[in-house]
Amino acid sequence: MVKISTREKLADLEHEQWSHWVKYLIVERHDDKDRERWYCQARTDYKDLSKKEKDSDRVWADKVIKLISDKLRFVLSKHSVMRGSTKKTPKQIIKEVFS
Repeated sequence: MVKISTREKLADLEHEQWSHWVKYLIVERHDDKDRERWYCQARTDYKDLSKKEKDSDRVWADKVIKLISDKLRFVLSKHSVMRGSTKKTPKQIIKEVFS
């Protein structure tokens, strides 16, 4: 079995997000109004987006959180941290989560 690093899993998720967007651009017909709206969104800080726009970004953020949480749960259970019997420092565990 090939071990896939968390970084590679996150990169795969990022590609999935980008691919989803590109497929949307290719399949749908877009007019100048759409392009102007997207250009405006691209220039807008996240904190200034509408609730609907933020919710769209949150879908992808939730996927990242799930991926990291799943990996962290696995590493913690592997080292019995939840039962207090680990010999690794928190820094070592975090490093393992992202390996």
